Amino acid sequence: MDCLPLWEPIEGSSKKKRNCKLKTKFSKKRADHRNAILKDWAIRLEPTIEPKVPEDYVSPFERDKCVYCLSSKIGPSGDEFRPSTQLGRQNKINCIPCCGMCNSSKQDKCGSILIQWIKDKSPIEQYTKIINWYQQYEKYMLIPLDTFDVKNNTSYKVMEMELDERLNKIYEDFS
Repeated sequence: MDCLPLWEPIEGSSKKKRNCKLKTKFSKKRADHRNAILKDWAIRLEPTIEPKVPEDYVSPFERDKCVYCLSSKIGPSGDEFRPSTQLGRQNKINCIPCCGMCNSSKQDKCGSILIQWIKDKSPIEQYTKIINWYQQYEKYMLIPLDTFDVKNNTSYKVMEMELDERLNKIYEDFS
């Protein structure tokens, strides 16, 4: 029963494999390191990103229930609706209440894959509410690739490519 308006969400990037032949214990931490750096960048860049989050924004979701399954067992950190690994911003729109089970099940899904996951996970009324909210506020969840970082004197896109090159080099050195 899809009675939602036609709309195409902004898709995420697919996971990229590293060109590293040997696996080390240390190299398994690469994603954790990369994610932490991306989250720090998103926090630092948030004040400069356009469009600005509306000052009068009020979340349509209950603060004490998981947005997806409506469980009252909220995790300590909630969920980044658009993950930092998928150009997600760090603001009050993109950070929503979520239980630990949904958070670990959702992982870094976004776009049409996320919509299908929500459809499978949520009651129909909640699914409709989430998708309508997603459509209305998606523009506040995404870091544009051309966002300029004064600290590094470059765009977010270039920073991300350079980060991946540096991390690949570090992990190759430990292989």
